Amino acid sequence: AESLKRVSNRPLYIANLLAAEVHGIPDQGETHARSSPGSGGVGFSSRERLAMLKMVDDMTGYIGGCERIVQTPVPLNYARHTSRFLTFWCLALPMALVSELGFAVVPVTALVVWAMFGIQEIGLMIEEPFRRALALHVFCNTIHHDIEETLEFHASNYNPPPSPFPRIGVPPPPGVSQRKWEEMVYNPINEQHRDDPGDRKRTNPEPFARIT
Repeated sequence: AESLKRVSNRPLYIANLLAAEVHGIPDQGETHARSSPGSGGVGFSSRERLAMLKMVDDMTGYIGGCERIVQTPVPLNYARHTSRFLTFWCLALPMALVSELGFAVVPVTALVVWAMFGIQEIGLMIEEPFRRALALHVFCNTIHHDIEETLEFHASNYNPPPSPFPRIGVPPPPGVSQRKWEEMVYNPINEQHRDDPGDRKRTNPEPFARIT
């Protein structure tokens, strides 16, 4: 928490911490001593690690997009010119409509002025969405609550269903020899379709060979 207070770009710092945490999780099949706490001795596969790193990289890109929105406001001269032009236009509007509307020009002008200046105010609000338009504290509280519920769920006595495909580094179940288990690891598709030669011929097991 103290290091987070000292940095100037907190979102980018948190993204870097997430990337470092993903890199620090051991590979699948390593010993319990090198596994992360709560992982049950099973780490990431290469595919899972790349997927997690891609999510962190995407989040870093979103941070850059938000920074561009904040640091690229509407030019001040453009905003001032628009405001002045709108003011003079609204002042001249009653003189242009009085001959046609008479006393009704007052409510009509008031309605038009309200609509035009309302549009201008909405534009100024959208220019800084993170401070004036979006309830970021609500988003953050919701995400924090969801993360806490997820952590509590995984910290409970939940046992996920077994994977349909064996994994390298995981010991064989009772009653299955080591050789049989290795055959199932490297040829999961053939094991599933052992009783159906037609399906085995139609299925190419090569993309699933040597799961890592």
